[in-house]
Amino acid sequence: MPGKTTIFTARKIITMTPEQPVAHAVAVTDGRIVSLGEKDEVIANIARSPFTPYEVNPAFEDNILMPGIVDAHT
Repeated sequence: MPGKTTIFTARKIITMTPEQPVAHAVAVTDGRIVSLGEKDEVIANIARSPFTPYEVNPAFEDNILMPGIVDAHT
């Protein structure tokens, strides 16, 4: 059974995908992204999925999120 899902909201999330270059919310369960999009859309997706319970974390509400690059060779 999956753990609790956290939905992070942000002013802007840069996705690096041409199909959806920008989002405003991302849901994470057990370290994996399970939903990405507009806040209401992501909450609705999670609420009707097996990934409940969930919490909305506004820690990045006024920030821009973008993918990080981890160099494992340093």
